[in-house]
Amino acid sequence: MASLTSININLNKIPKEKIYEGKMGKYIQVTVVQNNEVDEYGYNASIYASQSKEDREKKEKKVYIGNGNVVWTDEQVVQPNKKTKADNNLPF
Repeated sequence: MASLTSININLNKIPKEKIYEGKMGKYIQVTVVQNNEVDEYGYNASIYASQSKEDREKKEKKVYIGNGNVVWTDEQVVQPNKKTKADNNLPF
């Protein structure tokens, strides 16, 4: 599936503890939700700081940092990425 999603991110809402240092700069892992329906504000996409397994198990509240809209799609269904730990050890 191909799609384009336009998102507005509120930089003031990014949790500082979620920012980490990488080889080429500072990063934050985020999760983008693309809904089939438009919400009460006219958006069908949202973005939040990704949660760890422990956060999800503790039912921690998600920290939403932005919203937006899917602006284009080829209307094909995307399949989930089913990476395993073994996949992460590949030499390429």
